[in-house]
Amino acid sequence: MSQLRTLLSVSIILLNGVFTWGQNSPLQQGLEHLEAGRFSDALVAFARFKEENPTDVRGYIHSGIAMIRAGQLNDASIELNQALQLGTSSAGEGLQLAEALIELNYPGFAAQVLEPLERQGEITDRGLWVLADAYFRQRRFDETIDALQRLEARGTFNREEIELLRGSTYLMLGKLEDAMVAFEQVAQSNPKSAAAFHGLAEATYRGNNPEAAYEMSTRAVALEPENPIYVHLFGVVAHANGKEDEAVRYLVRATELDPDSQRAFFDLGNLYRSLGDRDSAQMALVRSQELLGELRKKQEIEQAISAGEEALQRSDLEAAARSFTRVIELDPNNWAAHNRLTKIHFARNQETEAIKHAEALLRIDPESSEANFIMAAHWSARREFTKALEFAEKSKQLRPGDPAARKLLGDIYFATGQKLKAIEEFGAASRLNPIK
Repeated sequence: MSQLRTLLSVSIILLNGVFTWGQNSPLQQGLEHLEAGRFSDALVAFARFKEENPTDVRGYIHSGIAMIRAGQLNDASIELNQALQLGTSSAGEGLQLAEALIELNYPGFAAQVLEPLERQGEITDRGLWVLADAYFRQRRFDETIDALQRLEARGTFNREEIELLRGSTYLMLGKLEDAMVAFEQVAQSNPKSAAAFHGLAEATYRGNNPEAAYEMSTRAVALEPENPIYVHLFGVVAHANGKEDEAVRYLVRATELDPDSQRAFFDLGNLYRSLGDRDSAQMALVRSQELLGELRKKQEIEQAISAGEEALQRSDLEAAARSFTRVIELDPNNWAAHNRLTKIHFARNQETEAIKHAEALLRIDPESSEANFIMAAHWSARREFTKALEFAEKSKQLRPGDPAARKLLGDIYFATGQKLKAIEEFGAASRLNPIK
């Protein structure tokens, strides 16, 4: 994540460097605050920029990036969704939006941003690389290979990065010889590439050459001894080469480095069992089964969320509520499901149920502008303006560029006799609302 944030910082500078902005420009001020880590100040400045330029997508992209860096991931998703609705007008904007979406784990949306740029011949080298990465994250492996070939044909992008992703993609496709060719090119040009030697180790192990796998894996863990994936594979190939003490040591280390690795515990349990250590085998295999259950639960949650979203698109609130309720049963702290259920219950005039989920939103993420907004709207509707005001002001503080939050705050100020403040908020809300 730190590498992506550095790239986002660089792209911010590159994107805005082609423009001339005055020192007092809200956009420039926001960028300076953002780079200095003053995220609240940055959001205020970007909100002013959005007021002055309500259809300029950069205000939304930069606000979303600021929210990501501030840890407001739920609000960032909403902000970047608005950027998607506005659309980008340049390759630089598209790249920034795509990278932010990938950081939020939305590679499908990132690809949707970048694909039109490539069709129009406007995509940059970096944009094409991000597109290939987005395809890989979606397991669209043939498209990943095609994108990498187009990027390689340009002859201007880092060859090592291309070959490493190509090798990883071929491994996923089961094309072991092609994977080895890609990883060998990197290993030859950069003997310090742990990723290349790990890739070679995996390819040779899967290709039934445990001796070569052991040699390559030794190189990988020597270069990155704290990488749990590399350490895990080394334990596996050590076992395949009959080096049992070494295998136990490294598989135990792999579970320590990544206590959530179901496969590492499984391999360790099998190794203990083969050595006759039944107690240790049982402990490791029990943990492996627990983690496998968690993985299956995660898959069920993802399927239920997908079914709920599809039901919402059909306006089938009953089916949507069933799906999101199932998500909550599996994961009581699932913010997205509580958010959807809050709105579904409000739409069905089920206020008690709606508030229960709204309160869960605040418990899970008290720094969510969305959650504070919902509570503010609830208390305002009940004319409990003192309570409403606290939540509304917090919502504005967290997302000052949200027109709905500003409008609601204006309504509350007006209801409590603070007319000048109300006028200010109404004006901001009107200027901030380009999406009808």
